[in-house]
Amino acid sequence: MTLAEFFSEFETTASLPPGTVQGQERLDSIERWDSFAVVEFMSMADAKLGVQLEPAQIAACRQVSDLAVLCGFKP
Repeated sequence: MTLAEFFSEFETTASLPPGTVQGQERLDSIERWDSFAVVEFMSMADAKLGVQLEPAQIAACRQVSDLAVLCGFKP
């Protein structure tokens, strides 16, 4: 998966319009980034990237780019 594909998956998870995520978006400013989206994101990371995340790891992230780094993408 490329970083662009990761952002696209995130957009789907957070119910955002396609092409809107660039990485610098703050998670606390995304209206639909809630506990359900976190669970869905964890599932996507496991299924598509083989990365198993804990909720506390995700809670420590401030931006979408932090999630990407957590999933193994280079900053």
